Amino acid sequence: FQHRGWLRRWQQTIPLYIHWQISREHDWRFSEAEYEGQAPLGKQSLQGRLDRLDRAVADEHYAIIDYKTGAVPKQADVDSGEAVQLPFYALLLGEAIQRVEYLAVDKEVKSAVSLEGEWLDELRVQQAQRLTAIFEALHNGHPMPAWGDEKTCRYCDMQGLCRRDAWQQADQEVPA
Repeated sequence: FQHRGWLRRWQQTIPLYIHWQISREHDWRFSEAEYEGQAPLGKQSLQGRLDRLDRAVADEHYAIIDYKTGAVPKQADVDSGEAVQLPFYALLLGEAIQRVEYLAVDKEVKSAVSLEGEWLDELRVQQAQRLTAIFEALHNGHPMPAWGDEKTCRYCDMQGLCRRDAWQQADQEVPA
């Protein structure tokens, strides 16, 4: 039943998607779907699966597209480094990446949020530094940090995994 619902939804979206694809063809060509990316990061290796990889018509650069059928992070959250998915994907391909974007695929098909150029490069470097520091801390026996604030955690389904409540209890038990 659920698959039929997705099929119907996709069939309604196909003409919009084709129109988006045709308008994109001037600058970008489809290269690969479900691309398995892997990149070294210090002593670790990053892995991820990219929804779509396009190659620029004019040069050897690539664009990563992540399809979103639901809520799309805000551009301000991506620009500030709070929403880390796009810069993480850029880490998987390194210098060859020119653009990363979320493609909203729902009642319309449009590029909803994107990063490119110098700011993409800067966020990719910041992401690599942050992940390297976290991996080194874990390797040295430090506990994994808990993330999130009250507003964000109120909607999270992962409360049992992140241990935020346990961290708060530990902070309260420390004598002043």
